[in-house]
Amino acid sequence: MIDVARGIHSQLSKSNFLTVLVRGWRRIVGQLKYFVISSLIRLVKPRITLTYQNQAKPDGIGAQLQRILAIRSLAKNLNLSYMHTPIASIAIHPLDPYQSEEEMKLFLERLNTEFKMADTQEVAGINDIEVETVTLSFQDLLKATLASFVSHKKILISCSEPYRVSEFDPKMLVGISSLVPNFSRVYRSGLNIAVHIRWGVGGMTVQKGEKISRQIEIGYYFDLLERILIKVKSNPVNVTIFTDAPAEDLEFNLPASQIDLWNNSESVDRGTMSVRGLDLKSTFSKLGIEPRIVRGGDPLLALQEMASSDILIMSRSSFSYVAGLLNVSRSVYYPSSFWHKPLPQWLVMKGQ
Repeated sequence: MIDVARGIHSQLSKSNFLTVLVRGWRRIVGQLKYFVISSLIRLVKPRITLTYQNQAKPDGIGAQLQRILAIRSLAKNLNLSYMHTPIASIAIHPLDPYQSEEEMKLFLERLNTEFKMADTQEVAGINDIEVETVTLSFQDLLKATLASFVSHKKILISCSEPYRVSEFDPKMLVGISSLVPNFSRVYRSGLNIAVHIRWGVGGMTVQKGEKISRQIEIGYYFDLLERILIKVKSNPVNVTIFTDAPAEDLEFNLPASQIDLWNNSESVDRGTMSVRGLDLKSTFSKLGIEPRIVRGGDPLLALQEMASSDILIMSRSSFSYVAGLLNVSRSVYYPSSFWHKPLPQWLVMKGQ
């Protein structure tokens, strides 16, 4: 039995080693590509504008805001022009306050006002060439750079996700909050700790096409919060938990127009989403605190509060990732298993 266990452990160790090796090699190659393309752009100064393609890949608020912020940062870091395109629609979750088209329209107006970023001066005028792509690649940028240099034409690249390029610069998103001048903050007295628990449908569900669940075990948040509370000396300490988890199990009938957005979720059957409930109050009361629990509600207000907190505990979620980008404190706790890269100053929690 011992020999068998050792054999399995040896196989896992080799597998993990190879995975780390492959990831490390891909990252080195990506960084080299980024260095080459950024150097070429500085040299030839192409007339390229980047903007967000808001129709190609509908998604939730966090995912789309993260894309827009990444595109804006990429334009800034590569010295390219930027043209702002607002979010056109968002995926509806059971606890969202907007369920009708009119409610959605009003919310989008507020959201896009808060996250409006200025076009760069070079955007004025008509673009000679327009390129649309869902996922921006180094090859896309290289082609556009050479085409602009040779033809002296203005090129507009409209993309949904820039991560194949942007994630290879570790400082890409540093200081992005300065480019979002309309974003409001909500400050409360005392030391404020914000915890984001991304729940989805519960049950540690892994979405089709992904390797791990976006959900993290509740024990991770409990243990981390316990360690933080032991260290802090401030009084009062306000703990707010933001989550999309309902208190009890529920079934949610998706709007007909949004059923296609959930095709990769096994929890949706014939337009009905099944969501497991989550009892947070009894769990976190064991820490001797009475946390304020915000279930769903206004996501813009939740972003404002998380971005204003003194300490932010992220989940594997673009929603709290965006809150972390806009948070000006240096106490943002990031789960290391998240596929998007942390800012250099974030506190990386190994093993999660």
